[in-house]
Amino acid sequence: MFTTLAANLPPLHGDANALHQVLMNLLTNAREAMGGGGEIRVETGPVSDRPGWIRLVVADTGPRMPRETLARTFEPFFTTKSSGTGLGLSVTYGIIQDHGGHVDVQSEPGRGTTFTLSFPALATA
Repeated sequence: MFTTLAANLPPLHGDANALHQVLMNLLTNAREAMGGGGEIRVETGPVSDRPGWIRLVVADTGPRMPRETLARTFEPFFTTKSSGTGLGLSVTYGIIQDHGGHVDVQSEPGRGTTFTLSFPALATA
């Protein structure tokens, strides 16, 4: 796993346990998607076109998601796995929304899948 974590980001107001669950769900899915090979990249930084927002990127080099799967990524009970409930990414989406955030998912052949989360930073005086 490779990390590029920005220094001096403003704080994010939120539930630490819920945000931890978001990160763990994304990392677990990335690991499972690669089937034992590949790389996971985690990045943090400011959102360049939204002052006062921060971003978290979780990307993998696994096979891309088919368009049909990508369209249903956050749908409750949808899974492509032989085991599991299909709730991980649905719960993740709900937590992101509860924190006023947004998520974008990109998946391309030969490049894997990238989840980009953005959240409003806590205003500091």
